[in-house]
Amino acid sequence: MEIPTASILKSVVEFVLDMRDRLRSSISHAQQHAEKQNIKSKVWYDKKARSRLFEPGQEILALLPLPGNPLQAKYCGPYTILEKLGPVDYLSDTPNRRKHKRVCHVYLHKLYKR
Repeated sequence: MEIPTASILKSVVEFVLDMRDRLRSSISHAQQHAEKQNIKSKVWYDKKARSRLFEPGQEILALLPLPGNPLQAKYCGPYTILEKLGPVDYLSDTPNRRKHKRVCHVYLHKLYKR
């Protein structure tokens, strides 16, 4: 019994075309869902977020990894802000650490109160 090659080839082509359409549809659906989730996440985050600004010369505490245990961190300091590098990055002076100057995100700092 001989299997017709034209019908097998046709069914393979149909399968590939159908799969391609289904993948396009799935990708589109996933992108729409991701956009909705991004909006929800931003709204949730913005409810608790506070704007933080530091000036050069201010004393701060910095959330830094513990020596010998890089997966744990604690607030160390007080350290001094040297300069603002961008909208959310600051260069701080950390003289008692291995790196004497460190670039950290604004949310890794908190104001030092005496």
